[in-house]
Amino acid sequence: MKASNSLKLYCSLHFLIIIITLSLYSGATKAFYCEAHFESPNELGYGLEAEINIIENPNIINYYRPVEISESDWLAYSQEKKLQIAKVSEANARYAYHKVIYKKLSTSPEFLQDTLESEGNGNVELNGYVFDYFSEYRIARLLLEDTIGVASLQAHVSLAGKRFDALEGSAGYSIFSADMAQFTSLEAGFQKYLSDPLSRTPGLNLSNYSLGPLSDRDRKMYINNEERALNRLDLLKLGTSRIVYGSVLRGDIYGSSRVGFELRQFHKRGKSLDEHVFELRNLLLSDAGLGQFKKFENSPLIGTDIFTEIAFNESSRLGRKPWGKLVEEIKQFYSRDPDFYLFDFPEGGGTPISQRFLLPLRALELHPLILELPKQQRESINKRIELARSNYINRVEKYIELSNSGSNPQIGADTIRGLQIIISQWAFELGIGELFSNHWKNTVRGDTEVELTAYGLISKLQQVESENEQTVENQVESNSVPHVKLNKESNSDHNYLKLRDSSFEVVVSHQRSLEYDHLVVRIGDKRYDFNPDFLGGQVGKGNVFEVRPGDRTGFLFVRSPEKIKSLQALMDRFVVGFNEYSFPPFATEPDWKDMGISNTEEGLIYFEILGMRYAMASGSTPWPVENEVASGVLNVEEVSCASSIIGLLNEYFGFKLYLGDGWEADARAVGQHLLKGNPGGTPPDAIVHY
Repeated sequence: MKASNSLKLYCSLHFLIIIITLSLYSGATKAFYCEAHFESPNELGYGLEAEINIIENPNIINYYRPVEISESDWLAYSQEKKLQIAKVSEANARYAYHKVIYKKLSTSPEFLQDTLESEGNGNVELNGYVFDYFSEYRIARLLLEDTIGVASLQAHVSLAGKRFDALEGSAGYSIFSADMAQFTSLEAGFQKYLSDPLSRTPGLNLSNYSLGPLSDRDRKMYINNEERALNRLDLLKLGTSRIVYGSVLRGDIYGSSRVGFELRQFHKRGKSLDEHVFELRNLLLSDAGLGQFKKFENSPLIGTDIFTEIAFNESSRLGRKPWGKLVEEIKQFYSRDPDFYLFDFPEGGGTPISQRFLLPLRALELHPLILELPKQQRESINKRIELARSNYINRVEKYIELSNSGSNPQIGADTIRGLQIIISQWAFELGIGELFSNHWKNTVRGDTEVELTAYGLISKLQQVESENEQTVENQVESNSVPHVKLNKESNSDHNYLKLRDSSFEVVVSHQRSLEYDHLVVRIGDKRYDFNPDFLGGQVGKGNVFEVRPGDRTGFLFVRSPEKIKSLQALMDRFVVGFNEYSFPPFATEPDWKDMGISNTEEGLIYFEILGMRYAMASGSTPWPVENEVASGVLNVEEVSCASSIIGLLNEYFGFKLYLGDGWEADARAVGQHLLKGNPGGTPPDAIVHY
């Protein structure tokens, strides 16, 4: 679909305008609103949706008006009257789908879409926000939350055709993600219920028509679509199998050459959603892709044969016939509720509504995550599975009694709530959510918290000049590292200072007058400059813009504050030792015996610091080695801007920098290696252009 000129203009929003309008952030990024589907020039793209309503998001009235009221009239109303009118407008459209309820005010931020339509369930939806880079997605999520308030969120991660091989195992990933979401949320929900049993109801997704658990039917659809994606065939439309509580591979909204995952399990947990999007991004860009989740496509799910998989005690009140009667009454209850009779899906998404309360009867003993555990741990968990299932069966008997009694001939809302509570209690007693969370963390690895901080702050500082935009984006596409353009005003910006305090930056400065490159290192709020010929080793406070003039490019690595402090301590010792004794890293004259270092090989002493091996002459007073030393060892005379940090880069960031013959370190070579995104090691979190 090709956009009109007006839509193209709308699809070129710049967050600098938004940020000035909201007075929230100082950076700029780019977002796109498109009517039909996602498009991106990159291998991965990102999307964002938010469902809102006037009760939970009263800020709507500050940016939108009901379509039946003119803007001038709306602005004249009090806030209280606006809220009253908006509630009526939403209520009148509760069971209408795609009915326009709100129109944007002329004073509203440009990134908000022009109109909001009813979802048919009492919500309206902000949708169509599509981004080329994760950093853009993240800042958009924060902006929406700051503008509208906390909302029910869904995200998308789409892939271009050349990345489809990473989808091997996508069906298993979807099933695993749904299980992880189900168990962890049910456990957490029951804990909250225990603290406030009157107002809290756990397991609400179980009675939400569009957030059902998975069924055998869903499994077959996901496996089929995985095979089609790997064979470059169009994906099948999923129907109800796309509105489930988990991450679902779809091919119907991302454009002709893309498919993508819709993440539906995070509701109002924006931070958790960001983390999962970022981790899924990393998995899809990795060599392994999603292949390690292939085994989970065989996980036991809810199906019509579940009665044959679980042994029932036919003599108890929870025999197959009594349970079947309860299930039928649950189904009839939902058929009477218009919230569940929408979109021609009276049974809802995923597992039919009438079968969702079979969830505790799954044969979890056969789950791949359980089967691969050590024998003793597996046997212990299997006992918990059996006990928790038995407890659930005992508890549900009272609901069968109620459904058979004359005083309560029909299942009601209170009964449904009671079933949700005891299913959550089942999950809590089972306590296997941690198994799923730990498996996910061990699979994705990495310090997500720190990396997300980096992307959030980087995107707020991003000021890519339009004439450089295409070049920068092409570079980003090639190595998946965001490029950031900073100006001097960013020095004093709060976001830059916060980012600086938790980052390590190597700045390559090309000295035009001297025709060579020079490296300056910034660790937190300290700047380190090594130049033995002119300045010696220097350490100073202040920002990166104090480096000497020249064409400068910075390579930014964000780490925890504790890691930054430890790196500062190492470099401080390095500087003192270098200046005092012409070799690193000793702050005072060393006692060789106490240090356990002995004379070796023709009066030379070898030592290692920051991953680099050095040699110097032995003696009570250290002096540089005059003769050449073996290849792979640095003469202390050769400490330079590059050699002073190469060991640190190798040791802490996974670099393999062995530059030139005989370890002749070169700043330009370091810069070129960093520009390639450090193949095989930790890439920079951003490349900064000054």
